[in-house]
Amino acid sequence: MTCLGDSRRLQARATGAYPKYLLSGIVRCGVCGSNLVVSGPRQAYVYASRVNGGLHACANKLRLPRVRLEKQLQPAAIGES
Repeated sequence: MTCLGDSRRLQARATGAYPKYLLSGIVRCGVCGSNLVVSGPRQAYVYASRVNGGLHACANKLRLPRVRLEKQLQPAAIGES
């Protein structure tokens, strides 16, 4: 089993930098397997293949506001109840 810290360290080693956003490189689409990325001026998490896929874009239309989602997940990420 890989913990979240391991995933982020591996990504940093591959690209030379840690991900900029909390969920980048951790969450993947259940339909196409692409990464969750932050996109657009309103800073929403979307799946990369939906944004960059062109004719082959994923059908998953999920958009999650980055700030709201990260505020909800932050207590769990740092181990608070």
